[in-house]
Amino acid sequence: MKTKVLFSLFIAMIMGITCSFAQVYPKFDSEDSYVEKVKLKGQKPTIVDFVNNYLKDGEGDLDAHLSGMWDNYLAGKPQEKGMKLTVDVKSAYVKFEENYEDANEQSFTEMCYWNCADGKHKILAFSNSLFCDGKFVDGQYTGVVFWLYENSTRRLMQIGASDIGAEVYSGDEHVTSGYDGKNWYYEKNGKKTVLTEKEYEEWYANAHPVMIYHLPQKGKDITVEFWTPKKVIMKVLTWDGLKFHAPKGN
Repeated sequence: MKTKVLFSLFIAMIMGITCSFAQVYPKFDSEDSYVEKVKLKGQKPTIVDFVNNYLKDGEGDLDAHLSGMWDNYLAGKPQEKGMKLTVDVKSAYVKFEENYEDANEQSFTEMCYWNCADGKHKILAFSNSLFCDGKFVDGQYTGVVFWLYENSTRRLMQIGASDIGAEVYSGDEHVTSGYDGKNWYYEKNGKKTVLTEKEYEEWYANAHPVMIYHLPQKGKDITVEFWTPKKVIMKVLTWDGLKFHAPKGN
């Protein structure tokens, strides 16, 4: 009798784990335009397949630059001056580096994926950062994007950082600012400060920390840098096999 009870508890525990896995991620919607099927060269996807899929349409200036570097890699050709490409298939990681000495500008683009503990999914990420004169610039393509990949159907769907616990906060999310019809201003903690247009431009350029997501070539965790005018604050998003966990007080 005791053996049967223990066996029943074990089965219930396994079913509970299975159900919890099933509820972790957003469901795929076959009618969603953001759901697509990835073409594979082998039975299982590699980071090369995911980069091929991402660059197949080549939309925007950044994608055009990345496509040129990627085509050189696939053809076994050397990269152009100032360009560097790291392809680490074993670590499921790719990094594009663009250096423009004449403009003193650098662009870094990373892609990687994580195998999920449920055995059914992968999390794919894309991150871009841009530097000008050694200072991080919040540009058109900078930031991070995540996708959910379903192993059985080879479908890929874009998801939000909050869906997998990868959303981090700078502390300035509740600051409002702009032009109210009479004055330029910013308001924080209920206190409104009126500025001239020039003062507002200077405040806006320095007030908002900008974020850089560093994707892992080694390990599983994501490092996030908050760049402020005075310092750089670092936070680590810890991967548990299904989702990420931000540090306490995030």
